[in-house]
Amino acid sequence: MTTAIMRLGSAFPGSPIGPRVIPRNNLGVPAFGLANMFTFSETTLANGLQDSITGLLYATEGAALDATNTEEMLPGGGMRLGGWRDVFGPVYNLQNPWTVACTFQRGAPVDVANSACGILSTGSVDASGWFIWTQSLPGESVAIGGRHGVYTNRFVTPTTVTANAVVKPYAGAYGQVESIVVTHDGTGQINVFNIKGGAVAMMADTFDMTKIGGPNLPAKFGSAHSTINKGQKIYDLAAIYNRALSLAEAKAFAAAGAAIALGRGRS
Repeated sequence: MTTAIMRLGSAFPGSPIGPRVIPRNNLGVPAFGLANMFTFSETTLANGLQDSITGLLYATEGAALDATNTEEMLPGGGMRLGGWRDVFGPVYNLQNPWTVACTFQRGAPVDVANSACGILSTGSVDASGWFIWTQSLPGESVAIGGRHGVYTNRFVTPTTVTANAVVKPYAGAYGQVESIVVTHDGTGQINVFNIKGGAVAMMADTFDMTKIGGPNLPAKFGSAHSTINKGQKIYDLAAIYNRALSLAEAKAFAAAGAAIALGRGRS
């Protein structure tokens, strides 16, 4: 009798397109290359939000708190941000491989004109880096369950903006838990995945990472922008990886985030 043996490469479980088997932590979050993770489990913001990987604390920022620019930790876990408020997160090298991801639930906007809402970004808006926002277009529903667009901008000079959209059918919907996962392979190739209930919409593009203000810039979760700041959203999970996740890993991240949100009473 003969026995077939498969020789694994020395980089196992890694590969150019991600692990062959997805290692996960106790929350089900893909663990290989996980550099920072926020579960928004705090009951108060007095000390900031804790990165459960490094133990470091991170503060919120943005416009002064008022009726529009708001922040609160929810009793069962999760963080609600409204208006121009964001978590000023860890710094990472944009020119290296990376993934920035979050699971959130977006409230329905007042109307289409007030639907542009920042979700996550890196760098200083209007000067460096990139950011992701959601928005409805004329004729689209802004009711709970209505689909919204997901868009990405990058800054190549202080006044130059390039925008792209995740194509329809959109996976995101108002009032429902969804995830956005942004990956970079280290050569300028960017993928943006919008995932809800296993459904995926995506955008692929190529960025020149040497021209967007890098290499080391902070990640931000929330609306880090003076005009793309409409409405509210709740965050249940956010993470930064030192590698580009595969689509399978992005879906695993989204499933883990959805499970955390469901356990906190969201749907």
